Order: sequence, then structure tokens, then C-alpha cells
Amino acid sequence: MPAPRHTPDDYLRGETYAPTRAPVEYASTLLPDAYRSEQFFAVEQQQVFSRGWVAAAHTTDVAVPGAVRTVSIAGRSIILTRDRDGVLRAFHNVCRHRAAQLVTEESCQLKRFRCPYHSWAYALDGRLLGAPLFEGSGIPVDQQPIFDTGRLPAFDMADYGLLPVSVGAWANLVFVSLEPDPMPLDASLGDLPDRLAGYRLDEMTVVAARTYDVAANWKLVAENFMEYYHLPWVHPG
Repeated sequence: MPAPRHTPDDYLRGETYAPTRAPVEYASTLLPDAYRSEQFFAVEQQQVFSRGWVAAAHTTDVAVPGAVRTVSIAGRSIILTRDRDGVLRAFHNVCRHRAAQLVTEESCQLKRFRCPYHSWAYALDGRLLGAPLFEGSGIPVDQQPIFDTGRLPAFDMADYGLLPVSVGAWANLVFVSLEPDPMPLDASLGDLPDRLAGYRLDEMTVVAARTYDVAANWKLVAENFMEYYHLPWVHPG
């Protein structure tokens, strides 16, 4: 019998997930829409990944001032970095002028951020350092006043820094939250640090990385990783 159809409103109702929340011996998996519906995916991005804290990177990715890592959270490009004082920072990866993407590399080392479109420059702490004109712009001298933002009385560079994102670190992980005012990371983690203390995560570092492109919803990958039923046949070792 085909699975019942659901609407986006159904995805926000607790009763939709009652069979999954039953005692484990009676529980069933999530509704099929959770793995194949574009509408469910959109709701999930808003309700899950746009709220609370999301693990985004390893601390070694941004271990020193100027180290930059870009990550995608709920479809939004986020810059992770450390400023000159070593403070961990996160920003939306968009210029404040025309929203051009500032950093296109996944990982790099920078002294500042500079927009490739209009050359606005930002410090590693997000401050707007300057808007055109810049030396080496190639603009003819007689046309330079057209591009000189310094003569605009209502333009204050202090008002146009990069848009910050809440960021924090625990053990060897960097977390970000897209919420305007999230609960403190420590409170969100609850008793997890105590439960995982024996693993000494803060002493672990990345020695290699592999990327897999899996043609499936992310939950299928996560569930398969946590499911041991297949081990005797697929991973007998």
C-alpha cells in the first residue's frame, strides 16, 4: 500500500512522529518523506540546521590567525577564521555591498577579506577596512572622484562590517549557530562533555580527510553508520 501523503504542516506536528517515538521494540522508522521529499528537506533545514548549534569544522582547520575555512550550514555559506588576536570568528560569506561571495576556497590563509566585485576589504575581525578607491585600481585619475566613497556624509564604515555568526568550540570541534541569540554552547551540550571525557577528544587531530559523494539523503548515511545489523555480513572483521 502506498505511503500516506503529507503536507509541510504535517512535518511540524508531533503526532506525525509518534510511531518513531514509541518504545524501541514497537517503533518504526521515520516517514518516507523524511528521505525523499524536497519540502521535508526545506523544513528540516529551517527547523533543525538553522537552530541550535551545529558542528561545522575541526579546530585544526582554524588553528592560527588568518586561517580560513568555509562551510555550508542550512544552505548558507559561512566563513570560519581566527583574527589577529587568535579569537575564533564566524561570518556570513557575503560582502555588505552587493552580497558577492568573499571567499571561494574551502580552506586558505588570508591577511584580510577582499570582495572580488567592488574590492571592499574587511579585517579578520569583520570590520570594514575600506571601500574604493584603492591603490592599483587602474581607474583613470579624472574618473576617480566618481568611485570615492569618502565624500558620502551618510556612509560610515563602522556600520558595514561583515555579518557575524555565533561561534564556539568544544574539545576539537567548532560549532556555529545561525540563531540571532542562541543558548550558550556549554548549556546546549548538556552532559555530553562528561559522557565523552574518556575519549580525550581535545588531544585528537586530523591526519587525513576523505570526501564521499553519496546519492542518498544524509539521514540514511547516519542511520546506516549507527546500525550494526549488517556488520556480520558486510564487515565480519
